[in-house]
Amino acid sequence: MKHSFTALCWAVIVLGLVIACTKKPTPKPGLPLEKDYGSDETALADVGRGRDNSLNEMGFAKARVAGVEFAPVYFALNSAIPGQDQAETLHTLVDEAPKFKACRIEGHACPLGETDYNSALGYHRAQAVLTYLRTAGVKTGFQVISYGEERPVTEDPGEFHLNRRVTVECSK
Repeated sequence: MKHSFTALCWAVIVLGLVIACTKKPTPKPGLPLEKDYGSDETALADVGRGRDNSLNEMGFAKARVAGVEFAPVYFALNSAIPGQDQAETLHTLVDEAPKFKACRIEGHACPLGETDYNSALGYHRAQAVLTYLRTAGVKTGFQVISYGEERPVTEDPGEFHLNRRVTVECSK
């Protein structure tokens, strides 16, 4: 079981990196990139690194912005591979995420290193969790955001490991 989980994690990470590193096609004007979940009239601004999707479009109505936030998935320094100790958290996400219409996956990093690197690392961490969920068959609508080092849990250097995380927030 331990070896199959390790193999699954590696497969998910490799697949995520291949997908993340492929050249993305230039969107054609007028064509939506993602499924439209609502109107822009009551949309709240999404401050996620310049993303154009509003929270309302992703299924987060004004009254439910807080949604349900799951336990964070933690990562080692400079890694986008969830540790073995994160298996229970990932299994909980696989079991619970399908109960929701939309989920936002936010990647974070500690402030060690360059800002651009940390932003990319946060994105790859979020993509790794998304790939894990998709590989497990979760069909929920997802939005991936990287905050890099912009939203730390702590500024204490002894606790920087708490900033190396992915958070998942879902709304019905």
